[in-house]
Amino acid sequence: MYAHYLDALAICRVHGNPSFFITFTCNAKWPEIQEYIDSWPELTTVDRADIVDRVFEQKVRDYIRFVRTTNLFGDITAVLYTIEFQKRGLPHCHSLLWVSPSTKVQHDTDVDKYISAELPDPTQDPDGYRIISELMMHGPCGYANKNASCMKDGNKCNRNFPKPYCNATYIDKDGFVHYRRRETNIDTERQEVRLDNSYVVPFNRALCMRFYAHINVEYCGWTMLIKYLFKYISKGTDRVVANITTPIGATTSTTNTQSIHIDEIKNFLEGRYIGPHEACWRILEFPIHYRDPAVLTLAVHLENMQQIRFRSKDNLQAIVDNPTKKKTTLTEWLDYNKRYTDGRHLTYLNFPLEYTWHKTDKYWQRRRRQNKPVIGRLTYIHPSIGDLFYQRILLCHQKGCKSFREIRTVNGTVFPTNRAACEALGLIGGDQEWVNALEEAAVHASSDELRKLFVQILMFCDVSDPTQLWQKFWKEMSRDIPRRLSRLLQIPQVEQNETEMKAGTLFEIEAILNSNSRTLKDFGLPMPPTRLLNILENRVIMEERNYNRELLQEEKDILLPKLNKDQKLILDEILNGVTNKQQKLIFVYGHGGTGKTFLWKSIACILRLQERIVLAVASSGEPDETDIENSLITQIPDELCIPDGDTAMRELIHFVYDTQTFQRPTAEDLQKKVIVCPKNETADTINRHVLSLLNKQEHVYLSSDEATPHGNDGGETELLTRMNILTV
Repeated sequence: MYAHYLDALAICRVHGNPSFFITFTCNAKWPEIQEYIDSWPELTTVDRADIVDRVFEQKVRDYIRFVRTTNLFGDITAVLYTIEFQKRGLPHCHSLLWVSPSTKVQHDTDVDKYISAELPDPTQDPDGYRIISELMMHGPCGYANKNASCMKDGNKCNRNFPKPYCNATYIDKDGFVHYRRRETNIDTERQEVRLDNSYVVPFNRALCMRFYAHINVEYCGWTMLIKYLFKYISKGTDRVVANITTPIGATTSTTNTQSIHIDEIKNFLEGRYIGPHEACWRILEFPIHYRDPAVLTLAVHLENMQQIRFRSKDNLQAIVDNPTKKKTTLTEWLDYNKRYTDGRHLTYLNFPLEYTWHKTDKYWQRRRRQNKPVIGRLTYIHPSIGDLFYQRILLCHQKGCKSFREIRTVNGTVFPTNRAACEALGLIGGDQEWVNALEEAAVHASSDELRKLFVQILMFCDVSDPTQLWQKFWKEMSRDIPRRLSRLLQIPQVEQNETEMKAGTLFEIEAILNSNSRTLKDFGLPMPPTRLLNILENRVIMEERNYNRELLQEEKDILLPKLNKDQKLILDEILNGVTNKQQKLIFVYGHGGTGKTFLWKSIACILRLQERIVLAVASSGEPDETDIENSLITQIPDELCIPDGDTAMRELIHFVYDTQTFQRPTAEDLQKKVIVCPKNETADTINRHVLSLLNKQEHVYLSSDEATPHGNDGGETELLTRMNILTV
């Protein structure tokens, strides 16, 4: 699957970013399927997955042909799709469309020519209204249906429906498209709930009318998350985790003897889930992946260092004597240039544009049809591999080479190493090779992968100026920091400034270095702030730092001119104390409606613009009985209170664990009760005291953990290095 991901990025190298992301879902109500199912009332679409798959495969081919021939989305230059299967549902096709520069979207509102998120007018377009209201409506969910499958935590749709109304299509700073959704007073009913434009899934009317299916169309031409989109469509089949456990106290036989199952780390089985439709699809040998133009992976190796594959039963001497076994795309490129002159104007990387590779007989041949070029992709080589890494750089620049010797020849001079040749060509110098490595990786690697690669380069490569390398690539390595914090703290759209982004990235890099017994100080890089870890773990402080500076500036411009003389006096006194780091106790008194809240908002707005943390707290010695709504007092019953003293801990333990537990302890009884305490030292003290009271002999059990590899896509064979460096 990782190879498909790299192939998609190779298409991007030639054609740029894709413009449209389209999900085409199979419709069980298609006449071709219903015609067969209706003849056998006892059957369902699951029972005859072969019929569903055959029809859907034909529809997908028709869909690709339709978008190409009709120019529905412009002049299509490249297409890529992947077939996926729902766990208990129908197949669907994720596709990406590339269009020529002349037909690309130039302005935000141009998106409306291809994508709509509004219900058609039932009086002017009754057929369109019927199809869209039937197939392209989400929900109902949210407050109208909190039990919907899309609801997470019981109160929010994981697809963020209903969408807010929008009078015009626009693309935000992160590259996400907000489609036009006007309040047109047109709606449809589903499950006795009226759904309007806020529940419409973006669609293209011509596609929906042509194929009578749920076809979600999204514009992705300006998004900054292309790499995540590619990883999503090439992630492979679904996984299922099966966990086999024995409940505490469950019997394993017909006797009265109970077997206590204590599982410190639960064993589990992980495997790929294949349902009936996917099984049938693979049996019929329909394509799971499709891309046009095709991508050819080109071998990269040193002289006489190519991979040779053979079976265990093969005769090794026969393999060594067989010259065909030693042929690769690289050796035959050199041989072709030695025998012919027509391809010497091309680099190894661009050779597939005009020449075709015959995989069986292993030779290059000039293409008869030059209008169907193939995109070349060099096998990725990690910078720590050595001279092979520099040879890969040369293969992207040297033209018409006839031998490995000529690859490292520059201006008639044969250099002893590929690195020396790169230096002579000016491809590297100082840390240029590491810059090139990170620039190439930044195209397809996630921020987390980039940070790991950055650490690998720091530790194993000769970097002359780590600080300059950090300054050049810190933004690429920090793109996922807000998202990680948002997911960790469950705060939507965390706002962070440049200083905080750098600190978060340094913190992540420091964590990777620490796992290798190194630190940022070893490379002269700045350390993350010591308070960072506490800030990350403190949700309250993160919420107080989660504000938009532009909106705060607008709010400040509105609030400050409205302050009266007394309010300005108090404001200046507080700001002066903050600036000079003076502690002051200021008491502002006034009746309701005199502007105390207005003053507080002004103070908080200014200080937050200065990137300071402002916490609004209320302190009172006694509850205000006259303001019951804003006051709260909690009384703890005396029987639940343990007096503080020398015997307090002993009393607490005997309160939680009864005498029978200490006299006849069992694992089952001990697991049912727990004393929660904030400090580890307190927990250790309680543990020692409890164990001393047990009438049993103590045993110490040792355990060890080991990493379990996940995935089996064979990507590490292709990359000649462990994939834990650059893969998820």
